[in-house]
Amino acid sequence: MARKASSSEVAARGFGDIIGIVLIAASVLTLVALFSYDPKDVSATGTATNPTTHNWIGPAGAWLGFLLFFLLGAAAYLLPILLFCFGLSYLFLLMAYFHRRWPWAAILVFCCMGLLDLYTSQSALSKLAADPHAAEAGFLDRITFNLGTASAGGWIGLMMNKYLFGHFGHVGATIIFATLYFISLLFLTNFQLGEWLRGLLRRHPVKTEEGLSAEEKALERRARELERQAKKLQEQVTKAGLGADLQPVPEPTVRDLSVPQAKSFRSTARPRSKSPESEPETPAEIEGEVIPAREIAAATSAVILGKPRGKEKNQESKPEGSSGDTAGVKADDSEKAIAVDEKTAIETEPAAPPAHD
Repeated sequence: MARKASSSEVAARGFGDIIGIVLIAASVLTLVALFSYDPKDVSATGTATNPTTHNWIGPAGAWLGFLLFFLLGAAAYLLPILLFCFGLSYLFLLMAYFHRRWPWAAILVFCCMGLLDLYTSQSALSKLAADPHAAEAGFLDRITFNLGTASAGGWIGLMMNKYLFGHFGHVGATIIFATLYFISLLFLTNFQLGEWLRGLLRRHPVKTEEGLSAEEKALERRARELERQAKKLQEQVTKAGLGADLQPVPEPTVRDLSVPQAKSFRSTARPRSKSPESEPETPAEIEGEVIPAREIAAATSAVILGKPRGKEKNQESKPEGSSGDTAGVKADDSEKAIAVDEKTAIETEPAAPPAHD
């Protein structure tokens, strides 16, 4: 059963949705402001300003584009893309890992600025300032001139290379920036590069017979033929119903576990004494002589004195159903019978002859 979300969790999710929508809206505004940027919309560029703002976002968009291009250069175009991805991460749990990897997004932007500034020629910029149609200017030089910035990597990229990465030279700084850029991309895209490479290495290319000698070709053909024979033999063994040890495979027994099975168990408790009405259990094996219960009954005084057992026979001939008295009543009857027998014996005893002097 699914756990119900608490009120605090629901409020956190709602707040996260709001943050995601705000970030996506900010990314769209930034992207439109950058694409419609015109250096003449801002007086800080030192050029004559336009009578009307050409930026689609208005004066706010013009100043936003100027600040981003001045600080980040052409790397400012990465900012709306990253904002859009972070906005989606707040809306969809699939991209929730973005919340913990914002430092790698900053590293990505810094590496991009360093690479752009590294391959911007200051001499080409001076020629473009003198002649906007100079043929020696490259692509990054023209972007820098059109944006009205100090470098294609912005002021931050220029300072990074001037005081830090410029000591490694163009080749060393390129290797450092490219490595960090590639690592940050892996973290932001969550791409498993090692697993992908291991999957490629598992695919062994099919060997061809080109470049092999006649003996090697014969061995290859012989190996393929043996593999086919082994496969046929395995199929025959499977059809014959034999296992890997060449013994018959028993038929599988299927038991329906959905039906409850009766469990047999052995009780360790001592059996209770059964009531007289219950049927006596017949033992599995009877050893010795079986004595009826009537032969081991308590002997009466008549039996002891040697009197006939007529009464007892009459009592024995009674139906078994009349013997349902309790043990206390039987004891009282036996005591009365013994008392009566003793009295009768005393009365019938012959008188002793008189004593002679």
